[in-house]
Amino acid sequence: MHVRDALRDDRLSYLRLDAAQLFKHAFALRTDVRRNGPQAGLRPVLLYLYAEPEVWPTDGTPVDEGARARHQYEIETFASAVVGDEMAFVACLYKILLGSWNRSEDADVRAHARSVRERYAP
Repeated sequence: MHVRDALRDDRLSYLRLDAAQLFKHAFALRTDVRRNGPQAGLRPVLLYLYAEPEVWPTDGTPVDEGARARHQYEIETFASAVVGDEMAFVACLYKILLGSWNRSEDADVRAHARSVRERYAP
């Protein structure tokens, strides 16, 4: 909770990562697990799924490399700051997730990955 408190008190800020929104989701997951899963030994996991396009899909202008690097840095620092907390935090690129789906033995999973890639081109 030290990260949450530091964000609230403006001792910590992120420019590219919406850490406050991540905490909202984390608290919702934590609440649900505490209400429905403590007897099963469940631990909430917050998955931060993101894309790193070369260009903005709206107008095709290149994405600033500095902004991408800052986003990656903020993901890493946030992940480090919450290690060992009650909730696990995992960050994953869309292209890595879709790549794993493409290697699935299940044809439906591979087809879904293809559909997502064609529709959203992450």
